[in-house]
Amino acid sequence: MKYSAILFDFDGTLLESGPCIIHTLRRTLRELGFDQLAAWSDGQLRPMVGPPLREGFSAYMGLPEEYVDRAIQVYRSHADDPAVLSLLRPYPGIPDMLRTLREKGCKLAIATAKHNSVSTLHLKQAGLDQLVDYLSATKTDQGCDKAQLIREALAALGASPSEAVMVGDRLYDMDAARQVGIPGIGVLYGYGSREELEAHGASCIVESVEQLQRLLTEQEDL
Repeated sequence: MKYSAILFDFDGTLLESGPCIIHTLRRTLRELGFDQLAAWSDGQLRPMVGPPLREGFSAYMGLPEEYVDRAIQVYRSHADDPAVLSLLRPYPGIPDMLRTLREKGCKLAIATAKHNSVSTLHLKQAGLDQLVDYLSATKTDQGCDKAQLIREALAALGASPSEAVMVGDRLYDMDAARQVGIPGIGVLYGYGSREELEAHGASCIVESVEQLQRLLTEQEDL
């Protein structure tokens, strides 16, 4: 296969984590006394699925800078709450797709802005921990360089950019793929729009997990 190293974003690509993230956001905001923000609709909170927490709390939600670190700390303190974990699940068809790709000899990795400790927990909770070869996740609270996470994953897989492709649902994934010099496949079943993905250079866009699996196994249109 031309692209034998396949990198995936996590939230909104492999994992349907929106309900979990929105639930935890509301809980965090209430604990910090931001009841008005906690009352935002699911649609208003939806853009928080994907970007690094620091960027989301500061740039999107407009939290005062002195509250951002505390908000991140409180948010992560709920990561292992059974009520939160119960909301996590892989998108239908994802486990079978990953198994099929591995059977075909592909190396699989996740590159995510989610913190490493939370990503590891959520990966296991979703039952995907045995289906990927490497997890490249943020290890600090001081922002995220997704292109560097992709480079880390490629190094761990022993793959060059010419062998790799990135799959994701948001602009951050497409931008990072372009910076590294690999194709970016956008998925519409996650949390981004076609307009967003096209504007940020997606090499191609699929609407479903079934289309994604067909594209990755056949690789005719990449």
